Amino acid sequence: MRMIFITFVSELVSLGKEITNEKMVGNNLRSLPRTWKPKVTTIEEAKNIKTLDFNEFTGSLIAYEG
Repeated sequence: MRMIFITFVSELVSLGKEITNEKMVGNNLRSLPRTWKPKVTTIEEAKNIKTLDFNEFTGSLIAYEG
């Protein structure tokens, strides 16, 4: 899923659309299923979403996945 999202964002950027880390993280958080709600809440409380790097965010998802 991460690679598909990165490809999609890359295409938008190549078309001149500016995509911030905040927007990428926020869109990914909103797209997660309801079963991930506790994990989403934990990430939102532990990290500053506005300054969170997308790679760090995906690392957090992987860490909480187990």
